[in-house]
Amino acid sequence: MERMRTAIALPVAILRYLAIHPCPSDPSISVDTTLFVDQLDALLDCGYVSLSISDVVTAITIDAPLPARAVAITFDQGLQEPSK
Repeated sequence: MERMRTAIALPVAILRYLAIHPCPSDPSISVDTTLFVDQLDALLDCGYVSLSISDVVTAITIDAPLPARAVAITFDQGLQEPSK
């Protein structure tokens, strides 16, 4: 029997970035480095607390509360440059 997945509401924002580059060639998949830093500064200025995805998963698993204004930031490694 296939297990049914259900959506759950989490008190955490999860931001997903594909690529960060000083001169993005495709702004639909890449964020300018300066803009990324500005976005992080704005999150800090608004009182957001960063968590790792592991912290979020652990909180869900043990039903632990998450901090107010929690945010987790992920990066898609599929677009990582070979030289890095």
